[in-house]
Amino acid sequence: MENDKYISLLSNLDEFAERAIPELEAGMYEQALHHGIMTNKFLARLEQKWWKGFAAYESMYLSVIDTAKNYQVPLEVKGDASIGYSSKYFALLCIHGRACQQFIEILALMRNGFADGAFSRWRSLLELSVYAYFIYDESEDVAKAYIEQAELDERNPRWAENSFRFKSCVPKVSTTFKSIFDKCSHPEKDFWYKEYRMACKAVHASPEGTFGRISNSETSEGGIPAGRSNWGFYWPARYAAISFYRISALFFGLFPNEEIILKVKLLERWVDVICEHLYDTVRICFSEESGAPEIIAEYEESRHKRTILFETNEGHSST
Repeated sequence: MENDKYISLLSNLDEFAERAIPELEAGMYEQALHHGIMTNKFLARLEQKWWKGFAAYESMYLSVIDTAKNYQVPLEVKGDASIGYSSKYFALLCIHGRACQQFIEILALMRNGFADGAFSRWRSLLELSVYAYFIYDESEDVAKAYIEQAELDERNPRWAENSFRFKSCVPKVSTTFKSIFDKCSHPEKDFWYKEYRMACKAVHASPEGTFGRISNSETSEGGIPAGRSNWGFYWPARYAAISFYRISALFFGLFPNEEIILKVKLLERWVDVICEHLYDTVRICFSEESGAPEIIAEYEESRHKRTILFETNEGHSST
């Protein structure tokens, strides 16, 4: 009797769904329109708060694209008949192009209120910077192996096995992202790998990624974020700008000239401009948010160190 009851209920539910779906479908346009209006209002407020940082971020992207278009490559580089260029140049060219796309994707996520998504996307940008550092310091054979692995169904970075840094290891060390990171010349490895692990948790279904999202805050009145947020863009934007600068500096550094050296130095300083505008938004608009005191303290300390460094350099050059 109990089974018959449930069978009858399920049958009625099917009939109800068949009648309800057309009505829901007829109303979905109005519902989507209303949601779009509310979203646009929210995004307008978000843009008012972060627009200077976002504008500086986008300006960096446009500057790099413009520099890349005018990047002059010596004729002798165009030697390998299979790809038209040297393997190292072609590998870094493609890495840099992908970095440009990911950098602007991060901005799109931030402008749409998705801080955790932007932080997750930065993870891939850091991976590109690590591979760029490794290939930059390596031979043509390693770069060629990197290019050729694109045609293989291989998950692990086997291309790095051609490096003398792995061939000389006794016992043999597997080529993983971590081992490549350990052996490349990327600065401040401990700090950046720690942040990379945090981004991995944001990507995967880990408890830390679930409960420690950037969009979580003490001022969210106990709610669970399930949509857009106007908070949390300082770290993704800052980290993305640093990683993007480093990849660009390596690519443009292959064949430097006076103009390229100047533009790379300007890019380095522009990272500070982006961070300054992001910091101002945190200080003015979000000082009560959970995590804001940490950002403010960290930024003030780093700015103080830069001021001392600049004053010391200027004083030294004048003596």
